[in-house]
Amino acid sequence: MAIKERDILNLSSGAQVVDSGLGRAAATLAVDYLITLAALASTFAALYRKDPEAIGAALGISVLVWVLFVLLYGMLCFHGRTVGSFAAGTRNILVPSGRNPGPWRMAWYCLKVYVFGIIFLLMVLMSDGSGLPTGGGTERIKERLTMIDLEATRQLGRR
Repeated sequence: MAIKERDILNLSSGAQVVDSGLGRAAATLAVDYLITLAALASTFAALYRKDPEAIGAALGISVLVWVLFVLLYGMLCFHGRTVGSFAAGTRNILVPSGRNPGPWRMAWYCLKVYVFGIIFLLMVLMSDGSGLPTGGGTERIKERLTMIDLEATRQLGRR
């Protein structure tokens, strides 16, 4: 695999890493979405099977357990590698420092991506399109979480 110059990120420590790219990022997210949605589905199935009359309560409790599971999943992956990251060969790091995200930032990342992402998708699908935002925010972000390709970063180090 040829490393493109535009995919190389320079960290503040002077080290260089390679951005994961769309394919590996999509594979990482797909595996993690399956894991987190399996928690939602299994909780709902267990509660619904116990009492089919209380479908609303089963759904509400399932969503609450799902959100808590996603937060715990993120905290346990504080080193920047989720199960999807292991499967796709990626890792989340803070740019420009290159540090591990830590438990709180990784929990927030997982909540944003896996819970708010589903909520946003459902809202877009249910809307008529008139309320969608047209521009991006201009706030300054000191450090951002990004996904890197571990194998390509190792190859970059061997050059």
